[in-house]
Order: sequence, then C-alpha cells, then structure tokens
Amino acid sequence: MFSLRLFIIVILSIAISCNSKDDAVKSDPFAPKAVVKTNTMQVYMHYMPWFQSKDESGYWGSHWRMSNRNPDIIDSNGQREIASHYYPLIGPYDSNDKDVIEYHLLLMKYAGIDAVLIDWYGSHSINDYGTNLTASNALISKLGEVGLKFSVVYEEYTAKTIQDQTGQPAIAAAQADVVYLQNNYFKDPQHLTINNLPVLLTFGPRYFTAESQWTEIFSKLTTKPNFLPLWWHGGYTGSNSDGEFAWIDFNADGADWLKQEANQYFAEP
Repeated sequence: MFSLRLFIIVILSIAISCNSKDDAVKSDPFAPKAVVKTNTMQVYMHYMPWFQSKDESGYWGSHWRMSNRNPDIIDSNGQREIASHYYPLIGPYDSNDKDVIEYHLLLMKYAGIDAVLIDWYGSHSINDYGTNLTASNALISKLGEVGLKFSVVYEEYTAKTIQDQTGQPAIAAAQADVVYLQNNYFKDPQHLTINNLPVLLTFGPRYFTAESQWTEIFSKLTTKPNFLPLWWHGGYTGSNSDGEFAWIDFNADGADWLKQEANQYFAEP
C-alpha cells in the first residue's frame, strides 16, 4: 500500500473547461502562480485522505496498521512499523494535519500536477468514513490557494456498509452522498468540469452494478454530472456514464494486465 499513491490518470479526448476568472487571476498579485510545463496534457493524481496518526488524531488509523502492523514499534533506523511498502520521508502522517496538506499540495503543484482526484468514502460518519470526509474537506479548502483543481473518486461500496450498520437502504445512502457532492463540491470554483458539468468518478462500481440503480441514485440531483466509472465497468452504469478512466488492474481471468499490455506494445518483432 502506498502512503501517497502517485497514480496518474489521463482522461483522453476530454476538454476540461477553463476557469472563467482567468483575467481576474492575472491581475491579482496574490493569486497562485502557474507552473511552466513543456507538455500541456493535464495530469491528475489519485489521492487517499485516509491516514490518522497518534500525534494528530490520538490513534493510529487502520491504513497505517492494517491487520499486522504496530506503528508504536520503532526499529533501529528510527522507523515505525507501518503497513506501507514505502516509508514517508516525513514519517507516518495524518491526512487532517494542515501542515501535511500544505506539504502535499506544494509537492503536487511543483511536480506539474493539475488536479487531485480524491478517494472519497461518502458523506457518512461511521468507521473511517467521517475522518475521510473531514480530511477531504480540509484538502479541498486549500486547493484554491495553490491553484489545483479537484474531483472525487467515489467508493460507492461504502453505501452497503451504511446499510449493514445503520439499516438505511444502500440506495438512499448513495443518494445522500451525491446530494452532498452537489451541495458542497460541484459548485466549488476548483471543481473539474467537462462542458460546464461537474466531473464525478467512481472506483468501480463494486456494489451498484445495474444501470437502474445509478439512475435512481442520480434522480435526486438537479443536474447529472459527467460520470466516469473505472474502465471495463461502464456496462454496470449504462447510459448514466459518460466514459471510463484508466487504472492498472487485473483482467477478470486473473491475467496480469500490465504484463499483457507490455507484451502487446513492446513485443519483439
């Protein structure tokens, strides 16, 4: 598991709408400065705001511990035992830490990232969902200061957990989530748009796998967003989706996708 996943998602053949306030930004000496890029292709980063540290939150969150790590154990190199392949240069951090947020945003800004795609558990507060929402909102509140755009990658399976633990039907839980997005994110000037409509992604879907379910979920919105499921998942959302986004994945038969693609494009003649 990566502490900050540097997966770059490129959405092809999509024109991202320009900020209507460009002229105002140019005249504002305190506006975020543009990073000069030799390639104008938009680069988006998938971001997981799901880490908690004992110093900030009072406990070690599940994504540092998983089922077999104890961050309170420190090795001879001064590193804590965490569930991560890479050890963060700043140590195990907290996604709600304002200094960490500023640090991450500046790193992304000067690396040429144009937008953050936030892995989002929904608007509910059970389990880690509440801390994910708080950290997401804290991150979003700072995006304008550095000039980065954003959208969310909705983990829609969390609606099933809401149903299991509270009795609220999963469809109703998902409807509450998208209404939250509409009321709190879609009108944000930093939110990504396509043809003046907000962009919404989902990592799957993994639970709502029928077109009729998504039609019902979006029925609570005044305007349906440009909706992008994971590639090879458009059949689950049907007419509700406006494309798909790419992710290194495994095929249904278990074949290694990356190796398959490498053989296809780089095979010896």
